[in-house]
Amino acid sequence: MIAAVVSRPRARRLLACAGAGLLAALPALAVGGAPGAAAVQTVAGTPATATAPGLLTLYARNRAEGIPNYVTEDLLLIGYSLAAREATKALEDQAIRPRFADFIAALATGLAALPTATAAAQTPDATPAVTAQATQANRTYLAVLLALLGTDQAAARAALPAGPASAEFDLVVAAQGIAPSPLWGYPLDYGQFKPRGRYTEDPALAAYFRAMRYAGALLFPVQGSAATGVTPETAARMTVQALQLVDVIAADPRLKEQRDTLEGLLAWHFGPADDLSDADLGQVRAAHPDAAPAAVAQALLAYAKTHGHQPRILGGLVDADRLEPGLTTRDVLTGWRLLPARYSADSAAFQRLVYDATGAYQGGVADADGTAPFGLAVIAGQPVKGYPTYRELLALLGSEQAAAQLKQAGEERFAGYQEAARDARKMLDAAAGGNGAHLRFLRDALAAPATDRAARDNAAAAFWTWQRYLDVLYAKQSYTASGKGLELDPARPGATLEPSTDLYRALGKLVAEQQRQAPDTAPWQAFGTLLERVVKISEQHQPAADDQAFLNDLDRRLLALGGGTADAPIVVDIHVNPAAGQVVEEAIADAVVVTQGKARGARLSHREFKQPLDQRLDDAGWRARLAAEAKGP
Repeated sequence: MIAAVVSRPRARRLLACAGAGLLAALPALAVGGAPGAAAVQTVAGTPATATAPGLLTLYARNRAEGIPNYVTEDLLLIGYSLAAREATKALEDQAIRPRFADFIAALATGLAALPTATAAAQTPDATPAVTAQATQANRTYLAVLLALLGTDQAAARAALPAGPASAEFDLVVAAQGIAPSPLWGYPLDYGQFKPRGRYTEDPALAAYFRAMRYAGALLFPVQGSAATGVTPETAARMTVQALQLVDVIAADPRLKEQRDTLEGLLAWHFGPADDLSDADLGQVRAAHPDAAPAAVAQALLAYAKTHGHQPRILGGLVDADRLEPGLTTRDVLTGWRLLPARYSADSAAFQRLVYDATGAYQGGVADADGTAPFGLAVIAGQPVKGYPTYRELLALLGSEQAAAQLKQAGEERFAGYQEAARDARKMLDAAAGGNGAHLRFLRDALAAPATDRAARDNAAAAFWTWQRYLDVLYAKQSYTASGKGLELDPARPGATLEPSTDLYRALGKLVAEQQRQAPDTAPWQAFGTLLERVVKISEQHQPAADDQAFLNDLDRRLLALGGGTADAPIVVDIHVNPAAGQVVEEAIADAVVVTQGKARGARLSHREFKQPLDQRLDDAGWRARLAAEAKGP
């Protein structure tokens, strides 16, 4: 996620991520704008006749009403997302969740058994007092993580000692926004720990979300600064803590295997780490065996600068107004994390497009029509770009329509924007792993011929939103300065397929890449087989009778592929502006009904809007909003 920054009187200043202290954005901007859906048009100009909670719901309605299916490209994209949902669930339940719980428990045991003398021998030239503080702080950290993993919150909290540890637990569970950490002494965005997506389905998943997110978000910084609220003493102590945790992991073969396996699983599927690694810490300490903790911390900062290991996504809170001379936002957010949140190229690209990587707004306070660009915020008294928009991602990936929309809306009218956009495009081009595979598919999809270019852009945005939704736990938050065998139903002649052969082929390539990486390839193999048939049908002018039967049953096959759970409206937050107290939300609304001849189909409806930071939406909240919207005022 990313955020924007605005300036306030010192007494009211919020710590803003990655940039200056953010005051309230312009009144028209500070409170999230009304949701605006990208254009969704029907085939051959036929007006939309209705909406449905999800695409599969609409296609099931077709079956009940005897209406043939018009299979849109959107349905195939939902099919991919449902397969990805099941693959992610299997990856977590079979590989990540049990390893994570075992790793935290074993690490806590290792720390509990660690004598103070051994701890002193494993750290740099730290005083016994600093070593004892670091050891106790690490034990408390692991105790909080174990408590967060508990499904009985009351019992978990009761097991913690009264004071900072239980207060920290309460803040993580409450997840109500930015507050000073009673455990670490510097502010944290506790709102990010609110379970979202499938993690709201049961207490065990919610507990896993909080604990994994906490392990991924908590930074052990190497540089103190008034801009982060980290004192030099805290930075030195947390450097000792990080070194101690690295040593305990390295000394236990089981712990090291668990950590390496977790890192390998997370790296391809969700992205690489974006912080100093265990190896970085070990190398720097080996070069400075007798240095005091503060000196080791400074050596780590210098190493990170010279080796390009500073964060590309600013995953912490910074008030740039309070940066000391010679320090940058990246300097004060350089550090180590136990299980780091993952780097994604789209988040990094968004980070490059907002303040303080870009400058002042060049187009006045509002556009000619009286509306301000979505990205506009006020930071340090000047209008700057505080929020990214999904249209920037589409434009960088080749959508001419999105580029034109950005220009018309004034989203490019910021100093240094064109240079920033070039850098952002390079980041997207260099993306690797699962994130890179998705971005390459989106680029191919946006370049492929389309019967409806606006609908293609909307479908691409919705596809991207679904992938961010599935990655919500693991993606690093960025902050801006401040089927055979199925019984077929009676024939419904007239079923047809949207002719998007190039897109279906590109989707097949993406599925093959996922299949090579997935521990359980069954969902991908099944979906790939369906896609092969779809490509062949798309190459024909008119589907044959057996192809029509296949198209009429495709939604049911996709439903089975998705574990029997249909798609529905979803929401995910992708960018934080802590000073203005807002997040950018990407959402899928009710599906829009379209027709082709006597066949009926559906398209995805993508939304983007701002939401108060302490009121991050989950799916239930978003669906309630849509229900209220449907009822009217």
